[in-house]
Amino acid sequence: MRSQSEYGFFYQPKIMSGVAAMENIPVELDGFNARHPFVITSKEISSSGLAKKFVKALYDSNTIIGALYDDVPAYAGIGLIRELAQFLRDRGCDSIIAIGTGSVVDAAKGINIIVSTGKDVLEFEGNNAVLGHLKPFVVVPTATIAPYDLTGCAAIEGKEIISDYLFPDIIAIDTRMIRGCCSDSMRATALVSLTQALEAFLSPQSNHLTDAYASMALRIIAEHIVKAVKRPRNKKTCLAMANAATVSAAAFHNQLPGPVHSLGMALSKLTGHLPGLCMGALLPAALKLRSKKKEPFRSDLLLAVGGADRYAESAENDRANKGEAALMNLISSIPGIPQGLSSLKVPRHTAEEAIALAAKKEPALKKQDLEEIISMAL
Repeated sequence: MRSQSEYGFFYQPKIMSGVAAMENIPVELDGFNARHPFVITSKEISSSGLAKKFVKALYDSNTIIGALYDDVPAYAGIGLIRELAQFLRDRGCDSIIAIGTGSVVDAAKGINIIVSTGKDVLEFEGNNAVLGHLKPFVVVPTATIAPYDLTGCAAIEGKEIISDYLFPDIIAIDTRMIRGCCSDSMRATALVSLTQALEAFLSPQSNHLTDAYASMALRIIAEHIVKAVKRPRNKKTCLAMANAATVSAAAFHNQLPGPVHSLGMALSKLTGHLPGLCMGALLPAALKLRSKKKEPFRSDLLLAVGGADRYAESAENDRANKGEAALMNLISSIPGIPQGLSSLKVPRHTAEEAIALAAKKEPALKKQDLEEIISMAL
């Protein structure tokens, strides 16, 4: 394990995971002197009955829901975010609870910026422009978790807003809320978590704390990802993968995004494919490029992916190679993982456009590496 002598690490949320996690939300909000939340979710979540389960969980508490908006579309534009911010003010709400994923969480973060700062959310584009605490913010994940849901990042109108203050204060992973997705959604969610954890773990800037979160995520993913994709309604595997998404997000937020994540997000934006599927199509190529460039894999990758017994019985000088092999075997064993970009019908000109987008957004990445990954994945 490598050690950085100087590093910073930040992780805001309190995580509550398991049976009856939602019943603890009022107690946690009470610690912020907040008892009148604005609840935001999507029509899909509402029609599935999950919103009712959430409301029922708060019945016997002193928390009174000030308003519940359940019609956030797949794309939440700035107009809706501004309207909902005013609605929150009109109802006198003192906190925000987002149930769901993607646009729901992004909209909640945008609303929180507006009502907490008194400024328009688009004024905060970029890194660390939000410089103060916002209203108490809770995320209740469902089975599908988008790349930025549990991080300090929001994507609004094609712009990214990144700040430590955008983290949820509370993440409530409740077994009643994370069941019921399909294999496709579970696969995409798991591949995002795997990418975020792996790129944080293998980053030259990794440190003790990013290692702790990333290796934990890798262990959970290695144990459960195949079962989760095959049986996406299984309570145990759904809970495990939601926990993996949470800890991988912590590692990811404290590192610069890697090439697979950056290219995957760019391809998702250009093609409409789920980010996780794009990342899954790129992961084998990125790992092959690492081997081609003779960039060593860490010996403790075997511990994270292969398990303690396999690590202990392997010779020290053989652990890195076995870790790489175990990782490649894990990726290839994921049911339905895209076999390169051709399986997603991504044309070359779109892939090249993704290279330009990723290089522009993350200038620290080497454009030649991005080009080689795309070339190997096509």
